[in-house]
Amino acid sequence: MKRSFSVVFSVSALALMSLAGCSEDATLPPMPNKQASTASTPAPTQATPETEGATSENPKSTPATPEKPKATVEPSTSSAENPTAPSNQAPAAPTVSDPATSAPQAPAANPPGFNSPDGGPDCEKVKCVAFTFDDGPGEYTEATLKALKEAGIKATFFQMGRNVAAHPELTKKVVAEGHALGGHSWNHPQLTKLNDKQASWQITATNDAIKAALGHGSNMMRPPYGAFNHRIRTLMKNLNQASILWSVDSLDWKYLDADKSIEYIHQQLGPGGIILMHDIHPVAAKVIPVIVKEYQAKGYHFVTIPQLFKSKGLKPGFSYFKLEEIRGLPQ
Repeated sequence: MKRSFSVVFSVSALALMSLAGCSEDATLPPMPNKQASTASTPAPTQATPETEGATSENPKSTPATPEKPKATVEPSTSSAENPTAPSNQAPAAPTVSDPATSAPQAPAANPPGFNSPDGGPDCEKVKCVAFTFDDGPGEYTEATLKALKEAGIKATFFQMGRNVAAHPELTKKVVAEGHALGGHSWNHPQLTKLNDKQASWQITATNDAIKAALGHGSNMMRPPYGAFNHRIRTLMKNLNQASILWSVDSLDWKYLDADKSIEYIHQQLGPGGIILMHDIHPVAAKVIPVIVKEYQAKGYHFVTIPQLFKSKGLKPGFSYFKLEEIRGLPQ
């Protein structure tokens, strides 16, 4: 009888340990080490939208503002975006040097034709806006690219490292079709909740995945949830990354409704604005043709992020919300 009770207890204990291993606290990817990871990269997932952001340096009222953020951090955007749930499985990242022991790379110019500011209008003289798409490449990246091509405009994609590693052909297609591209962390954690080594790894592992796909990395990224502070901005400066935020949240991740997203864009968009959308949902492909037609009729030009800030340049460690809202590192 005692032996039977012991077996039941052991099985129950193992079950509880298994459940604990699936908690959100155990979702961070492993730090890179001398041996390359061999685990397979999970395919992109569409998580249930939730809000997790930060207070803004200059808070603004936004229509249908999502629930209050779970954490308060230093300067960030007032918008929240859809997280893609990190996988409990260890991701297979490209070989990445450990940022804790490696000196930051010196800032380098983008290769010719990649993230080039050339080809667009002078946004200091005409009304420009930029479409941006987060969390891909994924199931609806192809549809988003098709809508952009049919509308005859260029946009900017901020991609997650694990999704780039899983779908490098889509990353190549984005750039081949003339769009700009930046990183969006490896698996979408809030960087302000990580230590320096973990946050740096999220940035460098993603950029290395982009390098593996394209032959070169990017000098801009969007921090997940728009959450950043002085410490994260300093890390981004050392890693040669400009921080691209947004001024218009379409809330496509929250409602998955094209008409609602069009309404929110109407209420928030003005000259120099940056529109936040996602190419892991079907909404973007439906919104693009409507917004482009309406705003081109009003004299607006749709450009990439590098084109929008051509006259000002993208500087490592600086945060870009819209053309007339750029914030440097506090002294």
